[in-house]
Amino acid sequence: MEFIAQVFNHTNYKIITTVLPFNIIDKNSEVLVYGKSKGGYQREPDKKHYTKIKTYIKSNDYVFPTSIILGIEEDKLEKILYEKDGVSYLKFTSSEQPIFRIVDGQHRILGIKESIEFDENINNLPLSVNIIW
Repeated sequence: MEFIAQVFNHTNYKIITTVLPFNIIDKNSEVLVYGKSKGGYQREPDKKHYTKIKTYIKSNDYVFPTSIILGIEEDKLEKILYEKDGVSYLKFTSSEQPIFRIVDGQHRILGIKESIEFDENINNLPLSVNIIW
């Protein structure tokens, strides 16, 4: 699957802004938990927090206007980012392991993931994403 991406420089970093369906984010991302994951820096996800998000989704009147922030290493990015006719794209194929680390949005992602049990269409929920490297 391919998705249009806006690539820009921001201070010492490069950022990609795009919209991805939840299933692509979920399949290709992981939380690096401090003390549990190599290079971990996030605290353990709070079940109470992401359960509230699941309840919010169940209301069927929900919106997630802020971006999920993902990090990626440049060598992994080179495998999925390309340009054609002056337009940047992200191309995803089946991935054996996550390529992104979740910088911000882990509770939203877990709340959305748990919501699939009552609505399979949530797999296709479009979410704003910023990818930093």
